Amino acid sequence: MRRKILSKLIVTLTIIILPGFVWADFGTRTNIGTGVDLSSIALGDIDNDGDLDLIVTGYDGSGRRLDKYINNGAGSFSGSSFGTGVYQSSIALGDIDNDGDLDLIVTGYSSIGRRLDRYRNLETTLNNKPNSPTGMSSEIIGGYWRFKWNAPSDDHTPTNMIRYKVAYGTNSGVYNFSSTNIDYPRG
Repeated sequence: MRRKILSKLIVTLTIIILPGFVWADFGTRTNIGTGVDLSSIALGDIDNDGDLDLIVTGYDGSGRRLDKYINNGAGSFSGSSFGTGVYQSSIALGDIDNDGDLDLIVTGYSSIGRRLDRYRNLETTLNNKPNSPTGMSSEIIGGYWRFKWNAPSDDHTPTNMIRYKVAYGTNSGVYNFSSTNIDYPRG
């Protein structure tokens, strides 16, 4: 009986190839700070200037670290240690206190044992809300929808760094099909 059931099992594999997808050529390596192992990293705009900054935890061979690297927007970073260093760690950025900036959660081993710490971001620079996109249009191509728009800007974030949340539905104001974040930098 078991053979009969298994003989009717059919597996279908669908591969979707996205047009324009290219493997990255990362070029020359650039050292931006102290290397660590047993580590975690998180990228996020912690100083609200529109570019991605970096938080790193881990062990550097002589001690535990918790470092932030602020992106200057021109391809280099300014690093500094803060808080309690940990290794064998996990970290996450998110606006925990709902004040418009990214806060930090850190867990791992410190010199006194296991830790779970929250670091509130005290940055006072907040971006103004960007303008709404203009020139919005849509078309169906090969059974898929393609949405286009002219990208807006705000007072800090470069146009190519603004992300979008797109919702669509059957009627205006009724989003019964999907509501998803678009992680592509342009419309």
